[in-house]
Amino acid sequence: MVSRRYATLAVLVLAFSVSLAQPVTSARRPALDHPSAKAFFQVLDLIAERYMHSEVDEGALWRAATAALVDALPDNWSRYDDPVAVAINAADRTGSFTGIGVDLGELTVGDSTRLVLRKVYTGSPAEAAGLRPGDAIASVDGRDVRFWLPGDLASVIRGPAGTTVSLVVDRPGEPAPLTFEVVRGTVEFPVVTSGMLPEQVGYVALYTFFLDDAYRQFYRHYQGLLDAGATALVLDLRDNEGGWLREALLLVDEFLDIRPVWQEVHRGEAGTVYTRNRRASDLPLVVIVNSRTISAGETVAAVLQAEGRAVIVGEPTAGKGTTTPFYPLGDGGEVVLAHSDIRPMNGKRIEGVGVFPDVLAPDLRGSALVAASGSGVRPGHVVELVVDGVVVASTVAGVDGFDLVGVVGGGPYVPAGPAPHLGSDPALVVAFEEAKRLREAAAER
Repeated sequence: MVSRRYATLAVLVLAFSVSLAQPVTSARRPALDHPSAKAFFQVLDLIAERYMHSEVDEGALWRAATAALVDALPDNWSRYDDPVAVAINAADRTGSFTGIGVDLGELTVGDSTRLVLRKVYTGSPAEAAGLRPGDAIASVDGRDVRFWLPGDLASVIRGPAGTTVSLVVDRPGEPAPLTFEVVRGTVEFPVVTSGMLPEQVGYVALYTFFLDDAYRQFYRHYQGLLDAGATALVLDLRDNEGGWLREALLLVDEFLDIRPVWQEVHRGEAGTVYTRNRRASDLPLVVIVNSRTISAGETVAAVLQAEGRAVIVGEPTAGKGTTTPFYPLGDGGEVVLAHSDIRPMNGKRIEGVGVFPDVLAPDLRGSALVAASGSGVRPGHVVELVVDGVVVASTVAGVDGFDLVGVVGGGPYVPAGPAPHLGSDPALVVAFEEAKRLREAAAER
């Protein structure tokens, strides 16, 4: 089974986020006289007195303890980011970063979890060096990273533009590891792209809500399409990484007049969020989503669907319907805490469920990783993984069974550009046809 946990080297924070500078307070802190608290300090004393090395990185111990404390919380999104991760996150929110241009994810096959390249962006240093989706990172500059966390690996792959990083990868189908020398560069990530599809159907793709002017950037493209005569709109939220909820609300406000649009439920108390637009657009609207549409992107799609304002096309989304404010800490790190459950006014939850499209259409851009594992095959027999008649992976079964990892599609990942091509994007074709249908239905009313 492929793990849904992943981290993006381009943007490591995929969440609803609100920066809160106030110190963290709590109505009730865990009691220091708890038996486990006493055991913790006993362990610290034992490390100081009995550990084999007299010098230990005390900061590393405290950071690990902080991370473990947050990881023990019963949700999927709370976490501790150390100062290095915080610096990376801050740089990513500018829309560009210095690195190699890949997305990194955890791929679980059987009992083994590896860090693999989920995407290699077109025009990136990684693509120029020959890296491919599905490559599993084994070492970076001579350091074994097979058991590292995605965020830790991101921090060592990053570096100043013009410097070189050496990566050793295990590639599906290759008998031996491959080595790549990649020259880091500045990788720009689009915030908004747009274009006019045939028959005056406008197209806008929005990839993030993390920038303070994300809505304003969207609006400039949207207004440009209206000025050019667009009579329907496809809003592409595939791969939208979430971000500031206030920016998401501004976008929703563009298409919904004054009304309650969602509730934020915190410890049983519900607060309602409203749109404020007295002259909302009635342009026929289709929204495209995929399995990587997350948090604020999901909220936009869920609300527009719940209010009957848009047809949703694509894949079920990631399922993050929780606000996660981040709080600065004294060590330069941050703690991200799950705070509120987001629920559209129809009562449907997003958390753990996602948004189910009105019309299913797979995202076939770029490539996808597929994995399988099992047992029952005699040792020494060849096992193949076949997708649509194509062998994408093969291996020889061992005494413990077999693990297979393959790549479907191949090639670098190319997000929709300023001139989207219907022929190379089946989901966009479906959205385009839905937009025309909505326009025709509106004309008949």
